Amino acid sequence: MSQREIVNCTCPLCGADAAYYEIDYGERHYYKCPTCTKFIITDTAEKRIRQSGSTPSDFSGAAAAASKDDDRVLEICYSYGGSVPTGFSIKVVNKVDYRGI
Repeated sequence: MSQREIVNCTCPLCGADAAYYEIDYGERHYYKCPTCTKFIITDTAEKRIRQSGSTPSDFSGAAAAASKDDDRVLEICYSYGGSVPTGFSIKVVNKVDYRGI
């Protein structure tokens, strides 16, 4: 998939119709959702959410709040401590830190 190929799908945070394109060589997806607005999610975090069938309830609201400033966006990650999953983390990042968004 090219970096700018837009894919229509359901939002992993709220289930609404959304679209994304890959950034960071496919390691992250930049979503545009009518409910959550805009956010970045790592491939691992998205897989964990889709596998579990549920989303931490504050992610959608946090994404909408973060993107009120056009220069900032919420980033959702999932990390491991060695071989043990440690969980989700969210942070607000500047869009200029990512090429192509």
